[in-house]
Amino acid sequence: AIEYINDVESISNVFDVCIYTNNIVIDSLLSNKINIAKEKNIEMNIKIDMSSEIKIPNVDICTIIGNLMDNSIEACDKFKDKKFIDIIIISSDQLVIRVKNSSNGCLKKERGRFLSTKEEEGHGFGLIQIDSVVKKFDGYINREYSENIFNTYIRI
Repeated sequence: AIEYINDVESISNVFDVCIYTNNIVIDSLLSNKINIAKEKNIEMNIKIDMSSEIKIPNVDICTIIGNLMDNSIEACDKFKDKKFIDIIIISSDQLVIRVKNSSNGCLKKERGRFLSTKEEEGHGFGLIQIDSVVKKFDGYINREYSENIFNTYIRI
């Protein structure tokens, strides 16, 4: 019983920062990623307006937000100057997600599309997965890079 209590206590202490929306998947995912960013000294700015229920499945929400956050944290981790991630999530008649982060500009682009810079086997599929979910729901995605800032805008 004591071992079980210690395990539960260690899990509950994992999150220093918690996000509270009306979506437990977004809460858990963002709380986890924010704490990872905090450990890496990345400044986080978050604006969430969940005025209506998200109509896409939680697995697709995880695919989009999880990959966006992982990519942003990785880009910031390689950046030498001020590290930041700005996140806006708005759920009204559509789901709007914008993630803006600092980046060192080491990007690959082919035929107008950004490509993964990961070369390890089993990595580099996040952008493809995000694009697939956006396409699945007839959404819109735009990625831009300028002056050490990478910006992704998604509307579904």
